[in-house]
Amino acid sequence: MNVLRLNFQRLFGIASLLLLLLLSACGASEEEVAPTATLSRSEEVASGAVASETVTGELITIVAMGDSLTEGLGVDLENAYPAQLERKLLSDGYNVR
Repeated sequence: MNVLRLNFQRLFGIASLLLLLLLSACGASEEEVAPTATLSRSEEVASGAVASETVTGELITIVAMGDSLTEGLGVDLENAYPAQLERKLLSDGYNVR
């Protein structure tokens, strides 16, 4: 009985230690994560990060699947999400509809 209790305590201690190690390694704190700057396509072109080019490739069709909020319930069609996404992508130089 004493041996069984000792083995259980040892197993519980090892499991607790493993759990503590796993939890401490789950994520980086905010100080450890380096911020990354993201530029839109138009900002990249303006800064010279990429060559200024007009997309003349194949037309890409993007489908926005969702509910009535995605469609723009209660909003003018030109202000609905799909129209805003299309305008943004076109302004960034993508050939989309």
